[in-house]
Parts: sequence; structure tokens; C-alpha cells
Amino acid sequence: MNKLIYFILLIISIILLLRRIKPYVETFVESQMNSPKMYSILPSLQDSWIGASLNSISSNGNIKMTTSLPSKLWTPPLSYSFTDDKYIILHLNYSKDDMALLGCGVKLINGKQHWKLYKKTNKNPMTKWLEVNSNESISSTLYDKDGVLLGIHSENGQIYKKTSSILGSNWKGPVNFDISMSKIYFDRDGIMIGIGKNDNKLYKKNGYFWNKDKWDKQLINNQKLIDLVLDYDGCFIGLTDNGLVKQQNPGFLSPFKKYDIDFVVKDKQATTFDEIIKSRCGFIPQINNIASEVEHLDDELKQLVNFKKMQKSQCKNRAKLVKNAFGLEYDENSKLFKNIELRNQEISQLNSQINILEDIILQ
Repeated sequence: MNKLIYFILLIISIILLLRRIKPYVETFVESQMNSPKMYSILPSLQDSWIGASLNSISSNGNIKMTTSLPSKLWTPPLSYSFTDDKYIILHLNYSKDDMALLGCGVKLINGKQHWKLYKKTNKNPMTKWLEVNSNESISSTLYDKDGVLLGIHSENGQIYKKTSSILGSNWKGPVNFDISMSKIYFDRDGIMIGIGKNDNKLYKKNGYFWNKDKWDKQLINNQKLIDLVLDYDGCFIGLTDNGLVKQQNPGFLSPFKKYDIDFVVKDKQATTFDEIIKSRCGFIPQINNIASEVEHLDDELKQLVNFKKMQKSQCKNRAKLVKNAFGLEYDENSKLFKNIELRNQEISQLNSQINILEDIILQ
């Protein structure tokens, strides 16, 4: 009888132990299979990528790093991911002045979104966020070509601009009222592109001067996006509700495909760190002193940064060089660049058909 009681107690103990372990096992498996949904990504100063996640926010924060985007393996949240007042950073940029992270943070107060602008203490992404004066509700930022910060208003989706190059100056706007956007960037030719606030599609300005040119309502990439960044091969990487996507060929109208470890780029255009930051953040980074000033970088990473410094683009103003080379003058009604994009789209479609035919023949 005693043996039976001991056996029953042993079975109960094992069941209780398994029930206690099970939640941790499930959490581990789930976290490995479902990668974080990223809301904003940037190339970091450490030859890797840094991003703000949306679905894996924990008590420790939501700013993470990875050495490979298609791997879907991100580090645990970095120290001081959250602001002291518990705003969640959902848009990342760099400060033009010192390459410290610049972030737009949001917090729900009485059921309404409140946005603030923040900046890291220095280049180290694990330092504290410091609040920057912001008289408007700005949800994403981009530097203008004159070095003054632009921002997208969280409610009306219009472009606002700081009154001076001083980061703490007031916002003024809307400037050039047009289609509402959620985020804005520059393409490699210096023309502004943006993600539509209402449809998440990719738009492009009609010309070089964003403050007077309108968003083209015909030249639209229909891929629905959350964020966008240029990669080192010249193709855009996009964030979507269903994960990462990437272009197989450079070009505004080039379609996006699922970006995983099996992804293959068909047409590459070598792109430097400078060009990526210019497109994503709006300025050419002053990286001469980055390696020597970032204390948290080890010697190997400093060498990588110095190598990038040697890769500086020889074409910092590609748009100007193109115009000078071909003797082009800016024409507000010119359809030249639209025709180029449309021709690129036709070429991409032909290439896709050729690839399909090749696959059929090789079968």
C-alpha cells in the first residue's frame, strides 16, 4: 500500500514539474520561430543593423541589433531602449551633428497617441535617451539637403521643418501640403520618396525640389511598407506586416520579394555606407572621427568603421553629376525621370519573363 502511495505521489510530482517547465519551453520555441516585427531599421556604426521592434516589446525595451537581417536573429533589447518617461521609440534616425541615434517615441495617454523626439547621449546606442524640444507631434524624421531636420506630423501626415539647424528649434509647417505620408526618404538621385500614410504604398516626388514638387500619383510602387532602407547592393529593403522584403533589382518601381537566407539579388549596384545614410537619414555622415570617438567599439570594429571611411562615395551628389554629364536643366514639367523609371520597370518585367523561361527550359 505504501509503495502504491509513493508511486502516485511520484507521478503527481513529475506532472507538476512538467507543467511548471512547459510554459518556458513554449516561450523559447515561439520566440525562435516568430522573429520580431521590426518597425524601423538602420545600419549601425558597428557593421551590423539596429532596429525598433513592435511586437516583442518587453520590460527591457524594444531596440535590438542583428548582424544579418535575413537571419531574423536579433539580440535581446539594448540597455536604455525606453526613455525615462516610458515612451516607446518606433522610428530611428541619426543626428547629423554627432551620429547619435535620433528617435521618435510614442506613448498612449487616455487612449490617444502622444509623440516626442529624443536623442541618445552620444554615439553609444546603450546610453540614455534625452528629450528634444518638439512643439509638434512628429512620428518620423529626415534631414533636408540644407541640414535642417524635417518631420512627418503623426496626425496629418504632412512635412514639417525645423526653423533652424539647431535640433531644439521649433517645427514649422505644413510645407507644400500634399498626400499624407508616414515616412520620407531620398532615393539615390536625391529625389524624395515616401510611404503613404493611408495606403502604405511607395510614392516619389515629381522632381528634385520636395518643397514645391508634388507626389506623383501615377509613378507608384504598390508594395505595402512600414519602413525602407537602402542596402549595400543598391536594392531597397522594406519592412512589412509579414516580415522583410527586398528588391532583386535596383530601381524605384522594382518589385519586392520575401527577404530570407535564400534570397538572391539579380542586379547589383555597389552602394556605400555614406549613400545608405544619405538616403535613409538625409545627410552624408561625418565618419572621420567615428571610430576614435565611439568608446564601446573594440579594435576589430574600429577597423571595420575605418574601412568604411575609405569606401566614401566618389559621387556625393549623383543627381548633380548626372545633370552636368548630360547637359540637363531642371524642368518642372519634365517627364525624363518618370520615363526612365517606367523603362526600368519594363526591363525588370522582361528580365522576370526571361528568368521564368530559363527555369522552364532547365527543368
